[in-house]
Amino acid sequence: MKAEYDFSKGERGKFYNAQAEFKLPIYLEPTEQAMSPGHREILVIRG
Repeated sequence: MKAEYDFSKGERGKFYNAQAEFKLPIYLEPTEQAMSPGHREILVIRG
């Protein structure tokens, strides 16, 4: 890493989106995932 970074030419809020939704990923063990409601929908979307 550099000792200092120059942010003088940075633009605040350049990628801000007020309608964006933040969803945390949830990682489950395969046995727990098989028991979760919506398991088939997850497989269809990802696979």
